[in-house]
Amino acid sequence: MKDSVTLENFLKALKSCNSMYGYSLSLYGEKNGPVVSEGHFLQLCSNQGGQPYTESIYDLWLEKHLQTALKRNKPVVFKCLGGILCFAVPFNFQGAAFCLYGYGVREEKLDIKQIAAIAKEKKLHILSCIEALANLPVKTIEAVRNDVNDIQRILPSLTEQNLYKPLYHSCIKVLKTMTELSSRIERLKSVDEVMSSCAATLEGLFHTRKIAFALRSEKNHGLHLVGTGDLQKELGRLPEKYFQEMLSEHSAGNSLNAEKMLLDNGIQLQASIVSCFPLATEDGVLGAILCFDSRLTTLAASMMELLAARAITRIINLQKEQKHSHEKALADRLLSLKNSFLKTETRDELYRVILETASELVSASRGSIMLVDNNGKSLRIKSAKGMKTELAKIVAVRIGDGIAGKVAESGTPILVNDLENDDRISMARRPRFKTNSLICIPMKHRDNVIGVLNLSDKENLESFTESDMNLALSFVNLATLMIEHSLAVERSSALEQLAITDSLTGLYNRRFLTRRMEEELNRSAHQNLCFSVLLLDLDYFKSYNDMCGHLAGDEALKKTAVIMKSSVRDMDTAVRFGGEEFCIILPGTSKKEAFPVAERIRQEISKEAFPHCNQLPLGMLTISAGISSFPEDGNTINELIHAADVALYRAKEQGKNRVVLAHKTPVTGVVSL
Repeated sequence: MKDSVTLENFLKALKSCNSMYGYSLSLYGEKNGPVVSEGHFLQLCSNQGGQPYTESIYDLWLEKHLQTALKRNKPVVFKCLGGILCFAVPFNFQGAAFCLYGYGVREEKLDIKQIAAIAKEKKLHILSCIEALANLPVKTIEAVRNDVNDIQRILPSLTEQNLYKPLYHSCIKVLKTMTELSSRIERLKSVDEVMSSCAATLEGLFHTRKIAFALRSEKNHGLHLVGTGDLQKELGRLPEKYFQEMLSEHSAGNSLNAEKMLLDNGIQLQASIVSCFPLATEDGVLGAILCFDSRLTTLAASMMELLAARAITRIINLQKEQKHSHEKALADRLLSLKNSFLKTETRDELYRVILETASELVSASRGSIMLVDNNGKSLRIKSAKGMKTELAKIVAVRIGDGIAGKVAESGTPILVNDLENDDRISMARRPRFKTNSLICIPMKHRDNVIGVLNLSDKENLESFTESDMNLALSFVNLATLMIEHSLAVERSSALEQLAITDSLTGLYNRRFLTRRMEEELNRSAHQNLCFSVLLLDLDYFKSYNDMCGHLAGDEALKKTAVIMKSSVRDMDTAVRFGGEEFCIILPGTSKKEAFPVAERIRQEISKEAFPHCNQLPLGMLTISAGISSFPEDGNTINELIHAADVALYRAKEQGKNRVVLAHKTPVTGVVSL
């Protein structure tokens, strides 16, 4: 009887008897010397399906009645406080004394007060204890005595030889089930399905009800505990040090104390013992299957280890598939976002889209984009979420100050799970924020930090994870390229604008006029449209310059430019042609339709008060204009400009301060004023 496998099977054979239905059985034997004088017992086999709350209550009377049964060498049937029925049956096997202890049934009426008092004394959850006892099978004390009589009849037939026969059949059944499960695992499509299937199989084979998977999913953040079956799915997180302690004490079927581990880590699970079965691969231990409140047999422990090896293989493959699928989905998403970014019309809109997208990716309810200002010494908010616009406009952070300033200075991203207790930060919780967790990522272009992305207050109020950080990092790389592209385009546009803009008046210059007229010629010819060209010149401007000075002349040119821009449409193009001469292109406008535009400009200029303009020959500063149209007056730039110039010359000849239309006939087309 020294063989633990034989003892395990001995207890299992007893449990298979019909009269033992509903009971939990434990087998006790002498540790050293006579039982009565020693007063201590060695539990060799665990209860088969016992309740954790009831075990503590039974233990109050266990030793007393075991000693009585062994001393008298007769069965003892007794009732515990509260109405729970138990028995102890002594017997000899191969020269050793043993006692079979049975419990797990109750009288019809429970003494709730007694149960509550005991639960309180033993520091158990009173309601859970009462609920566990209420679910026990109901029997009379006479029925228990009859069951004990059946046991006494069975015991002599349980020899070592016939014990191995049911063990053989039991092993065959377990191996067959495990083989079927191994085949089924390969077809499962998710990690949750693998865990659920394993837990269901273990419960069916070994009556284990509390199984959790500990998975190392996040670097340096311990193991994520996932409950199965009736357990809560999200149990919490187990720190690495606790897990390593469990591994160091691990051996097949070895049960460790679980209460302190669960209590220290705030894991919402009531259990007294735990067995750990590592999920090991060539790369190391990636997690474990944790079995709570069950002392497993050697066979069960061996099968659990076999199952753990099979489960982790499938879990790793599924994680690789999920990662590949996630990376592909992320790549598709980023490509879509790139197209969206390219369609944004302003930098402010681009910043807003980037921040909204980053927040959505990691479920952040607050965030901001801060860019390094021109002097390179401070960060300023360009877009904010969850912050008042007025506050965002005035916030500035010096490089090196605060979390964002330090990230901008170091160029290293930071994930904070607890702001108050993080040694890298060591700062008080911010009143306007809901959580102590945040992500701050530098936005780099060619190793130069151009800004930072801040994300905080996860929508479910949990901490950000390494996965969130990695996802945000992948996105920030693209977002930074888009921001830098936008800045480069803006700088390029600014340079181009300088190249085609007259520095004095702000109008386009003659270089741009040539390009713009080529575009309009091609468009109008292709679409069978017309357009007009206005050539305008300030009258007596040389005299005005000589009389008032060049500074006054420059001011007069600026005012003239302002009047021209305010008198034409957005689609029209006003150009400083040279000196005091201007040109305006009017797309889709005939010569007849262009005349009122030129006339409006002429009148506005004549009404404008220019310093000392009353000393000019006309008593005011005026303008003359000539108008030509495509295709009536020409099909090329030179032809159209020449026609408008001829009309302008005629306006000058006829007294100035007037608009003249170009024509190819003797008709004057002159408007006298």
